[in-house]
Amino acid sequence: MKEYVENHGAARQALPIRAEIRSVAGVFIDGEVLEVDMVGVRMVSSRDLPVGTECIVTLVLEDRPGAVRVPLNGEVAEADDTGMAIVFKESCEDRLEHLQDVVSYCLSASRERS
Repeated sequence: MKEYVENHGAARQALPIRAEIRSVAGVFIDGEVLEVDMVGVRMVSSRDLPVGTECIVTLVLEDRPGAVRVPLNGEVAEADDTGMAIVFKESCEDRLEHLQDVVSYCLSASRERS
């Protein structure tokens, strides 16, 4: 599993999650999630969307039987050489609870692989 170092120097394990991003204009981007929490996601892809772009972020967890897909509304907050950060704009409690389950699963799976 890949490692990367954030600006503050802490090493983190890459998560086994893909992100599919679709802008309101219909642009589709597929990428690899570097970090995810209840507020947003940081990812890398072959291209970025401009800051401020509203989008639908679908987190795809494929290392479980039957891919788990969690779609969330978001907005691009940052885009630079290190990747793209998207802030979730979701108010739907059940989706956020599902996201929390996915994040917890990924963290435990990451620890098991270490």
